[in-house]
Amino acid sequence: MQPELQKLLKVRKWKPYLTRPFTLFGASLWQAWYGGQEAKVCMGTDASDFLFVEDPENTARSYWPEEQFDKFKKGREAVFVDYERTWKLLDEAAELNKQALRLIDGKESLSKVEDAIAFLVRTALRATVLPFWASQYYSKDKKMEERALALRATSYYPDIIEKVVMPLAKKRLQELGGNPEDINLLTYQELLAKDLSKIAQRREAIGRGWRYVYSIVDQKETVAFVPDANEVLKELQPELFVQQDIKGEIAFKGKAKGTVRIVDTFNWKTKTFDKGDILVSINSNPTYMPLIRKAGAIVTDEGGIMSHAAIVSRELKKPCVMGTRIATKVLKDRDIVEVDAEKGIVKILKRKTANGS
Repeated sequence: MQPELQKLLKVRKWKPYLTRPFTLFGASLWQAWYGGQEAKVCMGTDASDFLFVEDPENTARSYWPEEQFDKFKKGREAVFVDYERTWKLLDEAAELNKQALRLIDGKESLSKVEDAIAFLVRTALRATVLPFWASQYYSKDKKMEERALALRATSYYPDIIEKVVMPLAKKRLQELGGNPEDINLLTYQELLAKDLSKIAQRREAIGRGWRYVYSIVDQKETVAFVPDANEVLKELQPELFVQQDIKGEIAFKGKAKGTVRIVDTFNWKTKTFDKGDILVSINSNPTYMPLIRKAGAIVTDEGGIMSHAAIVSRELKKPCVMGTRIATKVLKDRDIVEVDAEKGIVKILKRKTANGS
C-alpha cells in the first residue's frame, strides 16, 4: 500500500457511515452535502473529514472520524428540540420536492452546475436526511412522525443527480475543452478549479480495474487509485472479511427463495429482473419501486425500521431482511438464496458458477 494511503488510514479513527452508489464525482459532492451552511441549518453542525473507498465499481463505502458522529448527534438534537422550527423545515422540504419534480420533468431548468449542486444539497438534506432523523427523534409524536416519513418515502435526490446535476456538470466539462463522458474521472472541486490534468491517468487506472480512494482531511482533498480495494478495507473494516452468516433486522416477516439481483442506482433501469427475484441492494429508494413490486423479497446492507425498504416491505407484505452490512459484498448476481425473514437470515442455496449457470 502507498505510504501516503497508509498515513491517511491512521490520521483519523475512521468509522463506517454509509455505502452508496457513488462515482468519484458523486463522492466529491459529499463535502457540499455535509460540509457547509445547509448542514448547520438542518443538522445543527457541519462535517469536516470524509473518506470514501470504491467497492465494487461505482459504489463507495464512506467513513467519518468517530468524533464526528458524536458531533452530529448533539447537533441534530439541538435542532429537533425546537418543534416549530423542525416543522417549518419539513414544510420547506415539501416545497423543494415540488420544485425537484419540475426540474426532473423539464418544466423548470437551472443554468449553472453550481446552482444545481446547491439545489441538490438543500433538497437532499431537508427532504431526505432531516426527515429520516426527525422520524426517529419524534417517534412518539404521530403527527410529526407521519410528516417526516411521508417526505422520506419520496426522496428525489438520485433523480436530481442524474437528470439535473450531471447534464450541467458534463456541459461545464465540455466548455473547458474536456470530454463530457470523463466527468466521473474528476471531483467537483477539480471541475470548479478547471483542473483536468488527472483525467488521462485516472482513465488508465480504471481501465486496469483499479478503484478510487477519496478523502477530505483538514480541508485537503486527495484522490488515489488502488489495484485492490480489499487491501484498504481490511484496515478499515476487518469484519467484512470474516466468514459469517448473512444476518439482519426483520422489517416484514416471511420466507422466499429466489435468484439474487444486485441492484443500484446505476443499473436498476437495465437490470434483468423477473417476478420472484430477490432484490439485494445497499439500501432502497423510491426509484426501485418497479423492481420491488416484482421482488420475492428484499435484502439490504443498510437501513432501520424507518428506512424505505422497511416501509415498503410492510406496505407490500414482502419478506425483508435489512441492515445486513455485507449482503452486497457476499452475494453475487444469480446466486440462489433463501430469505428467512422469520429469523432474519439469508442462506445461500446455490452459488453462481463461473459460466453463469
